[in-house]
Amino acid sequence: MTRRRARIRWNKDAQLLRLGAEHRKLLRRYHETLITACLKSATAPEEAQWIGRYPYPAAMPPDDYARYKAATKAAGLDELDDRLEALCTRLGDIEARIAALPAHTAAGLVARLWVLWHMVQAEPGQLFTEPSADAKPELQLTWSVLADARRIAKAARCR
Repeated sequence: MTRRRARIRWNKDAQLLRLGAEHRKLLRRYHETLITACLKSATAPEEAQWIGRYPYPAAMPPDDYARYKAATKAAGLDELDDRLEALCTRLGDIEARIAALPAHTAAGLVARLWVLWHMVQAEPGQLFTEPSADAKPELQLTWSVLADARRIAKAARCR
């Protein structure tokens, strides 16, 4: 009976787990593309280096966004920037869907916490690592709760 309940709970989280896996995959692709863009922008004009400072450029004020797009195009980074924006849009859609789904298992909670981590983490270079020692307490707490949930989910799978 216990196994059956666990299976039913897992089935309730199946969509959440699938979306969580897709979110992590897209987040890794976003991170790799961002690193490539930052490396290329290191030799580009100063304005094109904005690419590494704003994880979501489309959220900029319209005048700044227009300047940003012109600078990245002039620096030859527009293709990478377009990829980043497309990934951000897809990530945002998945995040909204994950936010709407309740978690029924520790694994489902981990999927939701990864999304929260992505939302609160302002340093794109630390999307998959714990925050630095001098980071804000809310970042450290969010990471530690994510680590706890991952540990609990792993222990639950081993039973």
